Amino acid sequence: MANLQVGVAGNGTVTVGAGASVHSPASNTLTLGTNGDERVRIDSNGMSKFTRGSTGTVAHFYANARESNILIQNDAKTWKIVNYDYGNNGTDHLGFHDGSSDRLVIGSNGCIGIGPTNPSQYLHVESSSNTTARVSAHGFMCRDNWGTHTSIGNGMFSPATNSLAFATNSTERLRIDSSGHVGIGTDVPSQGGHTKSLTVSSLASAARSALNIQGNTANCHACVEMRNNGTLVSGLYSRGTDRLQFGTGSSGTVRGQFTSDGLNFGSDTAAANALDDYEEGTFTPVLGGGSPTYSTNNTTGYYVKVGRMVHISVQIAVVVTGAGSGSFTISGLPFTSGTVSGGHGQALSAGPLYAWDFPTNMVQIGPRVNDNTTTIYIWANFDDAADAYLTWPFGSSGTHYGSLAGTYVSAS
Repeated sequence: MANLQVGVAGNGTVTVGAGASVHSPASNTLTLGTNGDERVRIDSNGMSKFTRGSTGTVAHFYANARESNILIQNDAKTWKIVNYDYGNNGTDHLGFHDGSSDRLVIGSNGCIGIGPTNPSQYLHVESSSNTTARVSAHGFMCRDNWGTHTSIGNGMFSPATNSLAFATNSTERLRIDSSGHVGIGTDVPSQGGHTKSLTVSSLASAARSALNIQGNTANCHACVEMRNNGTLVSGLYSRGTDRLQFGTGSSGTVRGQFTSDGLNFGSDTAAANALDDYEEGTFTPVLGGGSPTYSTNNTTGYYVKVGRMVHISVQIAVVVTGAGSGSFTISGLPFTSGTVSGGHGQALSAGPLYAWDFPTNMVQIGPRVNDNTTTIYIWANFDDAADAYLTWPFGSSGTHYGSLAGTYVSAS
């Protein structure tokens, strides 16, 4: 076939069929046209572009010493696929550019970068914003038994078969092994063959773990064990339907347990032996016997309740301005007394009683708490008369002090 030469710049035009042309609009430039419009241009540098009539360039191919490009354009946006060597050092990259910056780069090292222009990982996602460099997916996979915390910074990897680990500052912090055991601060989370466990340690080996949490074991629903050099030293165990036990020693000997009845000591589980209450506080004793009046009344009561045993201490300090009458009582105890055998109430003790008016034939007094009451009665013994309750002992005036203490059994 003979060569076709198209004139000189601006003068040569060859019409090819109906509406098609070959033209040289400038020196060393060749264009192809259809329907009266330029469609393809190859300039003196070998760069080419495709156009679409009045709408302008739709694709543009060009190259220079350090990059070659393909421009893809529509009415609103121009994208560029570029093979470039910005560093002029032979590190050719392939980039996808949206007209303002590279959006995706395939480096000469085979790494893909979304954000960075020189990716150093096989998939490298990075942004100057802390809200845009995020990956959203239905799930993530780590190559099994492949990877290490070395130089990972902050990330996750699979350090052993069917295992997953998390690292910060290029140091492994948490591991989930193939059995579902979780280790924090240790790379050997499994302890004692338990079905599931959480091992927490500040050391590299779980044999020196400080804390091991297990579930669904052979002899307990869940337990927390403290170990030293791998040897059990103490534990907390959930057993049965309502027992939380405390154990010590290498065999986890039970020292105490909480049940629905309260706290039992040792291996004892009897409801009657359970401690179900402990509290302490103050109460306000009321001095009774008629309607006495005081200018000062600093009477105070203290108590400690352990189970049903209530220990009380009453300190009396009053300045009387009007006498009482009848039997002298101290009411307002913090708990109702229970019923005890014998029918004579529960005895207390009296300390120093300052400026009390006692009958001259009284031999002794005996404070007591009668059954099912919150009141202290003071029983008096006489040498020549029947025993009776002490009547109002303070007269109609004066300063009076006294103290009583003891323990009684409450109703509940």
